[in-house]
Amino acid sequence: QASNAASATLTGFRLLSDASTAVLNIEVYRGTLSALDMNVIVKLCAINQACDKRTATFAFSFRDPTATFVLYYNPIQAFTDGLIPMVAQVENLPAAVNASEVVVSVGPNNASSVTVIRGSPTLGGTDATLEFVIPGVASPTTVSPLLMIPRLGLSVPFSTDFSYVQAPDPTISQ
Repeated sequence: QASNAASATLTGFRLLSDASTAVLNIEVYRGTLSALDMNVIVKLCAINQACDKRTATFAFSFRDPTATFVLYYNPIQAFTDGLIPMVAQVENLPAAVNASEVVVSVGPNNASSVTVIRGSPTLGGTDATLEFVIPGVASPTTVSPLLMIPRLGLSVPFSTDFSYVQAPDPTISQ
């Protein structure tokens, strides 16, 4: 299904060996450089025949290609002690921002020792790798980390939650 701003095209089809499962390759395009949500509807239609009544519909979202976005980060969990290094890959970090302006909130506390390693220029700034040390917490919990640049009023959630887990009890041997 297509609209003025986006379209989807079937680029491949194959039937798996069980003969009941089909794999479709679909390419989705957008006509504008902005955020866009669309529904893709897949119908089975034989050549010169009516389409099957069964359809598959799924939502698809394009991010704004100029917006700051945390692509991924590692690790995704740590012991409650914290104080370990974390790396986050950021797309479109504003070019005029330096490490002292970057705040990474990991639950109730902010990360320390933030460094910014710039990469390739992008539509909205540069790709960048952030390195920082995550804080500890009092007990196991799951948090939603945020990348913040207060001067710009920017607050960007990480793509997934981060978990603090209980460290194992120490083993004392004789």
